[in-house]
Amino acid sequence: MARGEFKLIRPVILPYFRDLLGNFNGIDAAAATLSDQLYLILDVFLNKASYETNEVIKILTLLTALTTPTVLIGTWYGMNFHDMPELDFPHAYPIAAAVTIGSTILLMIWLRRKHWL
Repeated sequence: MARGEFKLIRPVILPYFRDLLGNFNGIDAAAATLSDQLYLILDVFLNKASYETNEVIKILTLLTALTTPTVLIGTWYGMNFHDMPELDFPHAYPIAAAVTIGSTILLMIWLRRKHWL
């Protein structure tokens, strides 16, 4: 319409249509810019949420790694068997506790070297 292709539009009004075309093009460019900015903001938000989720998973993994030796040894010695050879040895439980504590300390040292703690 701004080029004068239609006979319904008089030549006197064509400059106004050209002005409207320029305004619409400016609005379209501004809307495209805002759309791109919104996509970038959404991308930053999703990346931040992913990072925070990874930090929580890292802490849960750390807790699991620290409690696994204790749970493993505790479940072994928590069974009620009469034929376990450790039951006749008087120092079996202190040794099991020392192994549990030692393995937990070694695991914590290893995690500290990996910069997880």
